[in-house]
Amino acid sequence: MNHGGGAVRGARPSGGRFAVLWVLGLVPALLTVPVLTLPAPTARPVPPRLQTIPLAAGTVLASQVPRSDRLAWVPGPGLRAAARTSTEPTLQTGQLATNDYDLLGLSWDQPTTPAGMTVAVRTRTADRWTDWHELHADSEDGPDHPEGRGGTAPYFAGRSNGVQVRVDTRTGRLPAGLRVDLIDAGSSPADAQVGAEVGAPIRLAGSSAHAAVTSPPVVSRKSWGADERIRECCPRFNDTVKVVFVHHTDSANDYRPDQSAAMVRGIYAFHVRSRGWSDIGYNALVDRYGRVFEGRAGGLSKAVQGAHTGGFNDDSFGVAVLGSLNGRTPTGSTLDALTEVVAWQLSRYHRNPKGKEQLTSVGGGTARYPAGRKVRFNVISGHRDAGSTDCPGHRLYALLPQLRERVSGAMKAGLIDLDVTMRGSRLAVQFRSLRELSYSVSVRPACGGQSQVVRRGRVDRLAPVVAAANVAELLPGRRCEGRVIVTIRTGSGGSGGSAGGKFVFTRTIG
Repeated sequence: MNHGGGAVRGARPSGGRFAVLWVLGLVPALLTVPVLTLPAPTARPVPPRLQTIPLAAGTVLASQVPRSDRLAWVPGPGLRAAARTSTEPTLQTGQLATNDYDLLGLSWDQPTTPAGMTVAVRTRTADRWTDWHELHADSEDGPDHPEGRGGTAPYFAGRSNGVQVRVDTRTGRLPAGLRVDLIDAGSSPADAQVGAEVGAPIRLAGSSAHAAVTSPPVVSRKSWGADERIRECCPRFNDTVKVVFVHHTDSANDYRPDQSAAMVRGIYAFHVRSRGWSDIGYNALVDRYGRVFEGRAGGLSKAVQGAHTGGFNDDSFGVAVLGSLNGRTPTGSTLDALTEVVAWQLSRYHRNPKGKEQLTSVGGGTARYPAGRKVRFNVISGHRDAGSTDCPGHRLYALLPQLRERVSGAMKAGLIDLDVTMRGSRLAVQFRSLRELSYSVSVRPACGGQSQVVRRGRVDRLAPVVAAANVAELLPGRRCEGRVIVTIRTGSGGSGGSAGGKFVFTRTIG
């Protein structure tokens, strides 16, 4: 087990390559031995399999479980008891034999969660029963407007063939349609190759380009085996990204490198087939080995609206770490990957990683902020900042100040708070920079021609810059149906020696 994770990222393991030696009697010492090299496995869709076990009241109540198999409802580490006078849970099953599965969760008919509901499970994994693990039962994850079924967080248990469940509620009544959902995420020969051959990194796209921050290598949906037939066809898009919400999946931590793809597939299947969502909720996921997985379909180079932070999915980006980070500190490789993907996203939308931005709650998933409430968040926030949850885990949440510093360093001479407006033929460009640097602002007709410099100079860290010009006077007779290209070039400079960049925008006059 590689607990640090650093040796996996960007490595090229030999899985999939085989040397076949043909030995013919007594082979002379200098005889050349033929070697046959087989190609690496090709990634393919892996259809998930779902097994459900109904947990209707009166079917497997705790009182019906043999006392020798029954545990008193005394919460252990990390478990919370609901506010009831009874010392036993509302429901506790026996040790149930199941088909093989990798990931499980509970779900119920209504998209909301009963007040005070507490859920714990243990699994038969490698022929041994594990300790109890609490499944967080809340509505904080998910779409802004509750849809589909309510449910717990999914839990990746590894290959298992048994489950035991206990549930407590304040009222002693179970939600209608309560069931255990067991996901067999399947396997692919390509799982062992994930991260070794991820293809060309996704590059920046859209209205701007920044030479100093490029995308990290990303494991695409195709590479982790997403079955695209089970999701809805068309993603929704936000106008921008103002805030990055950091999550954890609250699953097992000691997974192998070749299990990460199955974890992502299992979460995808649980979100879609068990909860009824249109797709996986997170925009991106990061494993303990420092690999970034593409989440919700639509592309990481676009502002895809996710279902990760109920009430605040508009103009936000959700990235989740695979694992439980309440009692476990994320690996250095995880923090490196988080830094890269967050810096990439914030540089694309010119956000200050140590600043704040305002979002408006649409209600629904968030229990803390009603619809219409305007809330100022840190640009890099934890899920718990938006809802009543301990996500992204106590250890990771404590590291968010460090993450903001790391992202700021990775963005180098990034321009922030960038605004380019056209009123009639009047151009106004405003921006600030994370570092001291030199700059120039120029415009040229979209149909070609020479660029004209509007303003050049040096800017101190975080000092505002405003460049204005009358484009009609600057480029007479070359309006090209009212479109001009605005370019901001930044150069190296300052004590930090920050790298330069180039930002290109097309704007319409009038």
